[in-house]
Amino acid sequence: MNDWVYVSRKAIGFDLNAPSPFIKTKVLRKSGRSVWIDPENDGGEIKVATSKLRREVRILIFRIGDYDETGLLDPLFKSVLQFCRIMLPDDDVKGFRIRSTIELHKFLFDLRGQFEHLILIAHGSENGLQFGTNNVSADELCDEIKSAFSLEPRHKNMTEIISLCCQTGKQKFAKPISNAHFCKAFIAPFHSVHGCVASLFCQDYLSNRILENRGTKVSARQARDRMVGATKFRLWENGKLISGPK
Repeated sequence: MNDWVYVSRKAIGFDLNAPSPFIKTKVLRKSGRSVWIDPENDGGEIKVATSKLRREVRILIFRIGDYDETGLLDPLFKSVLQFCRIMLPDDDVKGFRIRSTIELHKFLFDLRGQFEHLILIAHGSENGLQFGTNNVSADELCDEIKSAFSLEPRHKNMTEIISLCCQTGKQKFAKPISNAHFCKAFIAPFHSVHGCVASLFCQDYLSNRILENRGTKVSARQARDRMVGATKFRLWENGKLISGPK
């Protein structure tokens, strides 16, 4: 009762010509797998299946690199950020350009528990991500994120992490990240990935996951199946490969 939820305008037959495809509203009452909402606050109650609801939809994006990344990372960052801002209100989307793990830790510490999807954009490989002139391994990255989440109870506010960084879907990088207590799921490319393909995959995945309210596995598979070129993305959970190329 009185919980705030998001429901897609499409799910309740509302006009889609609006700044956001979602309406934030309160649950009036619940029975079984259905709830009643009054999205326009005019006494017109609507019955909605609980599967159509989302508690919160918030996205954090990091562009990790050096000062000058105009050739790839900045355009990729802008394309993903602007897509998310079309999909969600500005307050629910945050994006930062960072160069160091110190900056990563600060933003994560300040924003811990405030987002459900974390998107990483960087030069990467199975050996780590490039922060400025330093390569940071998956284990080092995990340590930084763990310390930022140190005040959060274990398994509270777990985050889906989408990496658009080359080869980070390989076991050496993906296994420790996906096995960390803060990670609900980790999605990343197995091969090197072109910026255009990375942007398209991310947008397709988020459309499935958020707009259509589909599960992580289904959303990743459908986005992967529609990808152009040879790049394939993997889905990892709890240190195990769930789907994608082997």
